[in-house]
Order: sequence, then C-alpha cells, then structure tokens
Amino acid sequence: MNEKMEEVVCPDCMIGKAQRQPYPGPVKKKYKPMEQVHWDLVMPSEESTEGYRHAILLIDRATRYRWAYGLKTKDEVPSALRKWYADTAGVRTKHSLVRLMRDNAGENKSTEVTEFFESRGVETRYSAAYEQWQNGPAEASVRVTGRLIRSELSSTGLPTSTWFSTVIESTNAAWTITTNSSPHFDLYGEKKDVSKMRRLGCQAFVYLEPERRPKDKRGKYDPPAIEGVYLGPATDRNTSAHKVWVPTSNKIYITNQVVFNEAVLPLKPQSAKIYPRPAVEEEILRTDSQPTWVEYSYKLIQDDQLDTGVMYEKGDRLKVKLRGVDNWYVETTKERYNADMLKKTGRSWDVTTEPPELYSSYYKTIAAMAVETPVPPRPLHNFKGLPISIDPTKPPKNYNEAMKRADAAEWQASYDAEYAGFKEQGAFKIDHI
Repeated sequence: MNEKMEEVVCPDCMIGKAQRQPYPGPVKKKYKPMEQVHWDLVMPSEESTEGYRHAILLIDRATRYRWAYGLKTKDEVPSALRKWYADTAGVRTKHSLVRLMRDNAGENKSTEVTEFFESRGVETRYSAAYEQWQNGPAEASVRVTGRLIRSELSSTGLPTSTWFSTVIESTNAAWTITTNSSPHFDLYGEKKDVSKMRRLGCQAFVYLEPERRPKDKRGKYDPPAIEGVYLGPATDRNTSAHKVWVPTSNKIYITNQVVFNEAVLPLKPQSAKIYPRPAVEEEILRTDSQPTWVEYSYKLIQDDQLDTGVMYEKGDRLKVKLRGVDNWYVETTKERYNADMLKKTGRSWDVTTEPPELYSSYYKTIAAMAVETPVPPRPLHNFKGLPISIDPTKPPKNYNEAMKRADAAEWQASYDAEYAGFKEQGAFKIDHI
C-alpha cells in the first residue's frame, strides 16, 4: 500500500471524457517589426459602394500596424498581396519581412501566393485547422474592425454599403491612436501625417472641372460644385486624394478639389427627443403660441444648432430656440450652458440677469401689461433709438406686416418719429388734394 503506484492511462476514459484543450495563452516571445505578419479576409454580407465583396487585412505582430485592401472576388488575394508587398518596399529597407501567417481556410491555400513569397525568401505558414488562436492577431483585428465599422456607421448615418470606406478609416485611426505609442511610429520611426484626415461621412463640396459636369450644367452661371459625402482617402485607387460619394447619383469622385464641413453629417438622422412642455413661459408664448420642447445636449452646441439670438431666461433656467426650425426650443440651466460653451469655444457665456438702466421703462411697461409678471426677455440688440423688443435681423417686410406683429405699437412709434423727422428736414412737401 505504501508503494508509489504508476499512473495508469485508461484509453476508454480518454476517449469518453475528452475535452478541448485550453488556449495556451499569449506567446512570450518578443517579435521585431515585420518579423511575422498575419492576414485574414473580411467577408461582409453585401457589396461595397466601390464594388468590393471582400477585404484582406494584414497586421504586423510586433507593432499592430494594419493594412487593408478591397477584393471584388476571392481569387484577387494573390494580386492584393503582391500590391501589399510593393507598398511595403520602403519599410522593408528598415525591417526585413521574415514570415507570413494565415489560417487554414481554403481561400488562403494559394500556390501562387506561396511561390511568390518563398521565391523572395519569406516563410509562409498556416495555423492548424480549428486552432484560430495561432493566427490570433489577424482574427482579433477582424473582430475589432467589425466593431469599428458598426460604430462608425451608427455615428455617421452612412449606409452599410460604405463598409469598405469605414475599414480604411478605422485602419487609419489605428495607425495613430493607441495608449502609449502608435503603430505607425513603432513601424516607421516617425509620426503619421494626419493633416489630410477628415471626419468620415461629413458634408463635402467638390469643384468639378467643366469636362466633369453634366452637359446641361456647363453654362456660365451654373454652379461649378456639387455636394456629396466624404468617404475617406482614395488609397484603394493608388492615389493621394479624397473620395466623395454623391448618394443621389451613386457616383464617387476622386479629387483634391474639395471643401469639407465636418460639423454636418448629411446622412445622420437628426432625431430630437420631445419631452413634455414645462411651466408656461409668457415670453415664448408671445412669439410662438405652440412651442415644441426638445431634449438639450452638448451636440446641439457642438453642431451650432442653437439660435442664440432667440434666448430667454427665467431664474437659473435658459430657453433657446433651435436654428432653422419653427417653434422648437430647448431648456437647460445657465451653469450647464456655460460649461458647454466653455468646452466648445474656450470661453463662457456671460448671462446678464439685471436689465440695463436704458431699458428700465420698457420692462416696467411689459410687466404692467402681463397678467402674471413675467421675467423680461433678454435684449435683442444694443442700438439706441430702436425699440428694444425689435429684432433688427428680422424686420417686417412692409407697414401692414408691422401692424400685425406683437410689437406693432413700437413700430408705429418708430414710423411716426421718422415721418416727423422727414417733415422737419423738409425732405418732402405735402400737397392736399
């Protein structure tokens, strides 16, 4: 009983109780740049705007630098890898390409690819079947890229057919943004030039040469530009230019003659969450009898969607009209509005709570007219001689329209004063008929 028993292996138990071995964990070996490059295919469910059905992702194991190429069919893999090999000629003068790694899928077992790289002294390796972890960097890159595609499409409002442009944009972002360093710096030894990077999906205006314009739009006074949506750099076209997509014609323009408006995402739905109207605000109801209240957010200030010329105060609350929309307002606190303005412009918005002495009689008149004493509206201008309630940016078109406004009495007073001035100066002579 005291003798040490040798371990006995039961074949039936080994067969009946077999389990998948756990993942062995990360490899502790420290790789050099370009020592081992992994690649795999991205296979979306639809064709891209550019006509691609697949994309090939390559990732350097040491630096996590990624490359992406579009494929219309899977048999374009060899040509895409040859293009990648040519594109990395510069970096291979610093770091030798030692090994290529991919999984054991059928589309990756290309004799043409193997012969091309082996003839140039590059090892070609496959991961074992059903052992995806051996090609872990590529598998993880495909998963991360998929998440970035979904996030970008959601944030920009672009259709899913623009997935390839999102792949390129996410790859560009991965070059420059990491926690400690950047893949581009680790691979090339210098910072990435980001001067041409723009917001994916933003509004873009393309200048068209006369030859590129429609034949019926080449007149002297026809507009020389067209509006489109930015789809990122045209790296898949072997050119240093931008891609601008015009959804109405489903046409892509490759050009550098483009002006961007990154504050506007044309395809992003502008959803405003409507919430119940707060306590009745007399100053707003005098202008808009049926205001609609929407939820306030920093994005409204970021996108310059608030009309600060129509702003009302009550206690520590602010009511601001939405730009370009009739009868739509937001409500927030002065403190939050100040913080958001400081975040965007670098300076806070100074709210004047006490009316200037110049306007004291006006406020007393408004208070006497109201059923309930309202908080006076913020002055619309600082022009002396012009009634304070008159917005100089929104004058009436004629006398009849002025007489229909809430401030008709003040317009009449201004008209009478101007008429009296003309008479006093002898600007005209009155004839009695």
